[in-house]
Amino acid sequence: MSKNQKRYLKASVRQHIFDNGSYILNISVLLDDLKACAANEKGYIKIVCGERREVDEYGNSHWLAEDLWQKEQNEKAKKGEAKAEKKPKKAEKKETAKEEVDEDDDDLPF
Repeated sequence: MSKNQKRYLKASVRQHIFDNGSYILNISVLLDDLKACAANEKGYIKIVCGERREVDEYGNSHWLAEDLWQKEQNEKAKKGEAKAEKKPKKAEKKETAKEEVDEDDDDLPF
């Protein structure tokens, strides 16, 4: 999935603001949607919570979505590791070039 796509969870998220200005979010999530989320290697599910532009007709002030960014990065990293094994790194090329220049410095007449 691309960066802009989200998999929204079927949820109710309502903000309750107290007299002193602090607030809490009351969250109810459909269990089947949570089960559909892929857990990381430690068993955690990453979820993103964002504020809606306007409160909807049911009083929901926020939305929930599965955090897909980490999954995309892991997939890209796996592809990158395979490419890295095939190509030498730029830093290694620079080090070998510096070593060659150092050897030539001894032959300078001044």
